[in-house]
Amino acid sequence: MSREKLSNLLMAWLFANGHDITEFNEGVGITSHHKGKVWRFDLSGGYGGLRVKYQDMILYFYKDNKLLTQTDLNEFT
Repeated sequence: MSREKLSNLLMAWLFANGHDITEFNEGVGITSHHKGKVWRFDLSGGYGGLRVKYQDMILYFYKDNKLLTQTDLNEFT
């Protein structure tokens, strides 16, 4: 999946989970506000924040190359 498609998919998932999108850079990264915290999601490797990868309908979230969590999008639909 291209980074541009991933950014749109991630934005939709974040919005559906209560995040307010404050910055959207297609294919690069997304910044959101959720439950009093600012979250940064890095799609390009240069945006900063949690690195996001996608494979087989699963979003993977990494911090410092350590897997923090994963979200199965099959359960989301």
